[in-house]
Amino acid sequence: MSARFTGARSLGDRRRRRLAQDAEQTQAAPVRSGPRNASPARVSADNAATAAPQLVQPRDSIIPSAPWKIAALGILSLALWSGMMWAGQETWGGPLEELFGFEQHRFAQLFSTITLLAATQLSCLILWYRIRSRKDFGGRYRVWFLAVMFWGMACFSATTGAHLSWAEWAYRQWPAEMWRGVTFYWLAPTAICFLALHRLLQKEMFSSRSSRLFWDASWWLAAASSVLLLIPSVVAPESLHVPLQIGVSTLWYLVSTFALLVHARFVVHITNEAAPKQEPRLSRVLNSAHSTVETIAQVIPRPKFLSRPIFRNTTTPDGAQEEQGKATPPALPAKKTEQPTSVATPKQREATVEGKAEADSEEKPVGRMNLRIDPPHQLPHQRVVADMQEADSDDDDEGDDSSDDDDVDMSQLSRKERRRLKKQKRGQRR
Repeated sequence: MSARFTGARSLGDRRRRRLAQDAEQTQAAPVRSGPRNASPARVSADNAATAAPQLVQPRDSIIPSAPWKIAALGILSLALWSGMMWAGQETWGGPLEELFGFEQHRFAQLFSTITLLAATQLSCLILWYRIRSRKDFGGRYRVWFLAVMFWGMACFSATTGAHLSWAEWAYRQWPAEMWRGVTFYWLAPTAICFLALHRLLQKEMFSSRSSRLFWDASWWLAAASSVLLLIPSVVAPESLHVPLQIGVSTLWYLVSTFALLVHARFVVHITNEAAPKQEPRLSRVLNSAHSTVETIAQVIPRPKFLSRPIFRNTTTPDGAQEEQGKATPPALPAKKTEQPTSVATPKQREATVEGKAEADSEEKPVGRMNLRIDPPHQLPHQRVVADMQEADSDDDDEGDDSSDDDDVDMSQLSRKERRRLKKQKRGQRR
């Protein structure tokens, strides 16, 4: 065991890693041991005996695997507790009164000792199986050491009354003016230790719902027992203070022991691996709240002022204003309409040509898009040259447009009429 493994902090971690590596090597390539003439069955048995540790089989355990046997033990224990409570309220007289009576509470003390001792033994058994886990490299089995110590100290204190003696001594050494000071000196540390142990074992019992159910019930019984110790007059009359305190405290021991018994069956017969780590409760609450808010937001209709796009007027470099955020529908292609062809006379043709020429010669209205803003760095003679170039480009565009418009009409004219029309256009341009 002197060999070290990377990441192993303790001897137990190194041992479990060695067991895991040995198991993987055995599954990958089993080693043949023994003499050459040995049978294959004997060799395989020897390899299995030397490679893997000998674990206790479920049938060899004292914990029953059948759920009805566990339930029968629980019912029998509850019947014994009920008989103890009934015998304590009866007036027996003589030695039976000292044995079963609540004033001496000897039988109740014996019942508490047996249940707490059983809880200690069950914690040791669960620890023994959990140590042999092959996947618990985090060492979460160590919480059962704390469980063994807590239930062992509780059994010793319930049998001997050492907690009361210690509380009286501590109260004399460090006197404190408080209500029920002696009870507070032993009850406060016990409550803190049990709450911490309850939370740790609750995580260990996450995979077993039945054991977790009884373990949570033990918390409520412990809280009720504390209330009866501190303020019994609020709960019941004075004649029932002692029976209620004994009954609730012994029932707490019994339910805690039964929860450990159920979990021991789970560890022995189902799995001895640690429960999977869960997300913290606060994170789960926040995630569930976030998903709920998203679901509600999808159901609520969105206001109109949030669904409308925002329009902003921006000025382009050429002086025009454009609207952003406004979705312009795409322009549909123009449909070509077939016009009926009619034979026109030469006079009608000349009239249509002259009308189009007059329409082209008219000045176009000046719009906002036709305005031109001269940059400030241009000189006056540069601006005149730019105006002349712009006028020539406009004339060329008009000629091109008119030629495009007259293509259909000129195709219907004769050769002489075309020449005359071209001369007229040249004269208009000059």
